[in-house]
Amino acid sequence: QESVDAGDADGLVALGEARIEVGLFGAARLYSRNQARRVLLRFFRDNPPTRLTIRESVATNQAWFAAGDYHRLGGREPLRVFIRLRKVGDVWPLREVVVLEASCL
Repeated sequence: QESVDAGDADGLVALGEARIEVGLFGAARLYSRNQARRVLLRFFRDNPPTRLTIRESVATNQAWFAAGDYHRLGGREPLRVFIRLRKVGDVWPLREVVVLEASCL
C-alpha cells in the first residue's frame, strides 16, 4: 500500500515475483519485473496517486487478495485496484496488480 500511495513502481515490483501480472484498463499480461516497472511508472505518471484504500481482502494459507480504490490527483473518480499475493515458502511476493475504471464494474 505504501508503494502505491507513493507512486513507487520500483518499490512495488521489488515486492514481486520474477514475473508479475499487470492489467491496466483491460486484459492483464505477465511481465518481467523490469517490464512491469516500466508499465507501472507510466501508469503512476499518467495517474498520480493520492492514496490507496483497501476496501476488502480475502486470505487463505497460500494467497491474499485485496480490492480497493486508487485515489488520484485532480479529484477524478477513484479507480478500482485488485492486488494478489501468493505464498512462496515463507514470503508473500506480489503476483498481480489490476486497475479498472470504477464505472466498468
